[in-house]
Amino acid sequence: MLGQAKRLYELQNLMLNNNSASNDVPVITFTSGKGGTGKSFVCLNLAYLLSSNYYKVLVVDFDLNFANLHTLVNVIPQKTYYDYLNSGVDVKELITNYNSNLDFLFGFSGKDEDAVDPVLIRNLIKEIKSLAGNYDFILFDTSSGGSDLSLEILASSTQVIVITNPEPTSVLDSYAIIKLLTEKNENINLQVIVNKVLKKEDADYTFNNLNTSLQHFLKKQVNYFGFIPFDLEVMSATFNQTIFVEQKPALETSRCFIQLSQKLTKIKQVANINHP
Repeated sequence: MLGQAKRLYELQNLMLNNNSASNDVPVITFTSGKGGTGKSFVCLNLAYLLSSNYYKVLVVDFDLNFANLHTLVNVIPQKTYYDYLNSGVDVKELITNYNSNLDFLFGFSGKDEDAVDPVLIRNLIKEIKSLAGNYDFILFDTSSGGSDLSLEILASSTQVIVITNPEPTSVLDSYAIIKLLTEKNENINLQVIVNKVLKKEDADYTFNNLNTSLQHFLKKQVNYFGFIPFDLEVMSATFNQTIFVEQKPALETSRCFIQLSQKLTKIKQVANINHP
């Protein structure tokens, strides 16, 4: 607690001189209304593809209860941003390099999210964004659901990508998280990816149902970013703690990931045009 209090005092002073993220570096957050949608899997594979195309990427595991990105890539982190929150360790010292273009800032599990000071999280985000000059993309992987801290993280993003599945419960939960997000920031840029689909028509049907409900009840429209087919090989990659698109680049699911990564690069290109 003393460490947190000391860090809070320091960061309140730093806020006056804090450098914000470069305007041309997208901060893209992946979220979902419920667990099990494949949110972390989607974030990880898109990050890997961007890095494979020579973009510098920082991925932050912002699941404040059940961080798992380190497990998915079979890395035991020496430090996490808990060391920042609790002891004031410089964020730059907490970054784990995965390959020449892909870095991670890993999270922690088994901590009480309610015990984390939201001011510290806000300033952690500011310090992460201050590293934007070193990266082309910053990706946040948040916890599912709509906790206050998760909404803080989501509201700080350039874009939010909601991961949903064709199941009715997943669509309802996606509606709920989008409702909470728009109440927090009505101008937030929202995209939807439909994961684990058996055929494209299922993805179209799922998105249309969600978007129709949002338009009718919230007067809010979201953008369809794309879909990812279900594949049993995904389970194998997860079990073996390997990155799916790296191990199975020829499969249809990987080809869909490539298309989605190309859409992300267009976001970067538009940002560069708007902020030359």
